[in-house]
Amino acid sequence: LLLLAGFGWGKPTPYNPLYLKSQRWGPVIVAVAGPVSNLIMIVAFGLLLRAFAFLGTTNLMVLLLVALVQINIVLMIFNLIPIPPLDGSKVVFGFLPRSTEQFQMNLERLGPMLLIGLIIIVRQSRRIFQRVYRDFQLDIPRVYLTAERVIYSARLSQP
Repeated sequence: LLLLAGFGWGKPTPYNPLYLKSQRWGPVIVAVAGPVSNLIMIVAFGLLLRAFAFLGTTNLMVLLLVALVQINIVLMIFNLIPIPPLDGSKVVFGFLPRSTEQFQMNLERLGPMLLIGLIIIVRQSRRIFQRVYRDFQLDIPRVYLTAERVIYSARLSQP
């Protein structure tokens, strides 16, 4: 799927909801664990990036750390979209009243198709915008410029 469509599809982490203490808030806590782990990795890789800032913007380690931070930011934001099967839907469903359970079941059934449609629309609109604004492509020069900004700000903050 990654080679054909340009995006992959991850499997959700299996868990048994019967083992959760709270049937209402347990799934919310499990769903928040994914984006929180992305946030932890953003902070960890960001701290490493600041520590290796002295290597310069052309260093492969610095470029790798910048890419890891960017990937985790995108994954965290993407995963919080409230469309099933993404974690954002589980978080939103936890706050909805019980009377919306039928709507939630329908959305869970149709969610993957909605998500694929959203991805296709975003990809197509991105292609249109890239034709108009070639400077906004996510490529190595952009990673390089981001690394340069991070290193410059790290040097300014050092005593």
